[in-house]
Amino acid sequence: MIRWTDLLRSAPWVLGLAVLLATVSEAHEVRRRRSVSLGQVLSQGSCGVLLNIGMSLLSAGLLLAARAWPGRVIWGGMSLFYAGCPLWHWRKCLRQAEPPPSYQAARSSPTASEDIRNPGRLAAWRDRLGLVEALVVGFTAPILWFPDLRPGLTIGALLLLALIWLAAALVERSLWPCSAYDVALAVLLFMATVGAVVSAVPELTTPKATGLVLGVAVYRLVLRIARNPPSLRRCVYGMLALALAFAIVGLAFGEPTTKIPVLAEYRKQLPTFSQALPGTQLGRVSTNQVAGTLLYVLPMGLALVLIPRRREANDWSLSRGGWVATGVVTALLAAALLLTQSRGAWVGMSAGILWIIALNWRRGRWALLVILAAFAGWLLWVRPSFSALLSQIVPGPTGTFNSRIAVWARAISYIQDCPFTGYGLGSFRVVDTLFHGPDVTGATGIVTSSTGSMFDAGVPHAHNFALQTAYDLGVPGLVAYLALLFLALWMCGRIYRHGQGVPRALGIGCQSALIAYHVYGLTDVVAMGAKPGVLWWALLALIAALHRLVPLGERLDNKEPSLGRGSAQQP
Repeated sequence: MIRWTDLLRSAPWVLGLAVLLATVSEAHEVRRRRSVSLGQVLSQGSCGVLLNIGMSLLSAGLLLAARAWPGRVIWGGMSLFYAGCPLWHWRKCLRQAEPPPSYQAARSSPTASEDIRNPGRLAAWRDRLGLVEALVVGFTAPILWFPDLRPGLTIGALLLLALIWLAAALVERSLWPCSAYDVALAVLLFMATVGAVVSAVPELTTPKATGLVLGVAVYRLVLRIARNPPSLRRCVYGMLALALAFAIVGLAFGEPTTKIPVLAEYRKQLPTFSQALPGTQLGRVSTNQVAGTLLYVLPMGLALVLIPRRREANDWSLSRGGWVATGVVTALLAAALLLTQSRGAWVGMSAGILWIIALNWRRGRWALLVILAAFAGWLLWVRPSFSALLSQIVPGPTGTFNSRIAVWARAISYIQDCPFTGYGLGSFRVVDTLFHGPDVTGATGIVTSSTGSMFDAGVPHAHNFALQTAYDLGVPGLVAYLALLFLALWMCGRIYRHGQGVPRALGIGCQSALIAYHVYGLTDVVAMGAKPGVLWWALLALIAALHRLVPLGERLDNKEPSLGRGSAQQP
C-alpha cells in the first residue's frame, strides 16, 4: 500500500534538485557567452537567487526525511537560511538597475545580432543549411512517427539527420545551438538513452524513442533558424499550422466519446475515418491526447490575438493578414478543443486564459485573486455535496477521478521499484497489465487485446506528467524535465518584463501555454516521445529563441524599453 505522505516528503528535494539543475544550466549558458567563471555567475544576479531557492527546497526535503532531532535542527536551520537569502538580496539581485547577467549576455551576444546586421557569407550558408535541415526534418517526420512500418527507412532517416547535424556543426563550428537548456537537456537525453537500453519492451519503446529524436530535431531546427523576428514569426505560424493538422487528424481518427451529449452531437457531424491508425490503442486516437496537444499552442495564439495590434517601427509587427490568419486558426483550435470533450484540458485552458488576463491587463492580477478566492470559498461551502453536484453537471467525472487515483498509486509503486533508470519509454501499458492484470475494464481504461497487439492492452500512461516522466526516465529524468520547465517559465518572465508589443504577447502566450498544459497534466499527459510531442519541443525552442532576440527587437526602433516595475530603463 502506497503512503501518499511519502510522496509529499520526496517532492521538496526533487523540486530542489530541479531548481539547482536549472541554475547550473542557466549559469553554463551565461558563462559561455560572457567568458567568466561559473562561480562568478552563480554568486550574482538571477542565478544566485535560483541557487538559494534550490538549496532551500533541498534542505526542506532533507528536513522532512530526517528522523533524529539533531538532523531536523540542522536541516531546518539551513532551509530557513537559504530561504531568507533571496528575500534579503531581492532588491540587489532582481530589482537592480542593471539587467540580469544572462539578459546582458543576450544583448551583447555576437551570435544574436550577427545575422541581422552583418549577414555575410557565413550567415548565407547558415540560411541554406537551415532550409535543408527543415526539408530533412519534414521528410523524416512520417518515417520516425511510424518506425515499425519500414525499419530500413527508419535507420536511413536517423543517419540523414545525423549527417545534416554534422554538416551544420562544421559550418557553424558549434556542435549544438547554445541555449539555457543545454545542461538540463543533456541529462534528460542521457536518461532517455538509459531508459531505452533497459526497457524490456522494445516494440513499444522504439516508436517513443524515434519520436523523441524527432522532437529534439524540431527543437534544434527552431533554435537554429529563429535568428531574427521574421524567421521566428514564421516558426509561430508553423506551430499553429501543425497544431491544426494534429487537431484534424485527431478528430478524424479519434475515439467516439459522449461525455458531453450536446458536443457529442456536433462531433458526429464531422467526417471520420474507419481505418485504424498504426501505433494507437485499438486503432483510434485518444481525444484527451488531442486536447493536451492543442494546449501547447492555443494560449499563444490567443495572446497574439488579444494583445492590441499596432504598427511598430521594426520587424516584430504583425501584418493585418497575419493577425487575421492567427485569429482564424486560433478559433478553429478552440472549436477543436471543445469537441474533444476533455474536461482536464478545459480546466487547463481556463487556467491559461486567467493567466493571460492577469498579465495583460492592469487589474488582471487582482481579478485573478478574486476569482481564485471565490472558487475556493464556493468549493468549501458546497464540499458535502460537491461530488453529487459534479455528477449532475457532467456525468461520470467522479468515477474517472477515482480511477486516476488508482493508476497514480500503481505508478508510484513502479517508480519505487526502478527510481534511477525507470522502466523505459512507452512501456507503462505492458508493465501495468503484467502486475495489475488485464481483467479490469471500464473507468480505468484497461482493455483486453483481442488482436494480440501490445498497443491495444493496458492503461497507456500514468495520467500525470510528473509520474509518467519519472516512470519513463527515472527520478533523474523527472528532475531534468522540471529543470527545463523552470527555465522556460523563467525566460518567459524575462520576456514579459523586458519585451514590448509582439514579443511581450508571445512571452505571455508561451508562459500561459506552459501553465495550461501542466494543469491539464495533473490528470492526463502527452507522454514523452508521443507524436504530438514535437510541439512541446518547438515551444521550448521558441521561448529560448525569443529570449535571445528580445533585446534586439527593442533596439531596432531606437526606443528605450520598459524593463518593468522597479527596474531602470536601458539605452
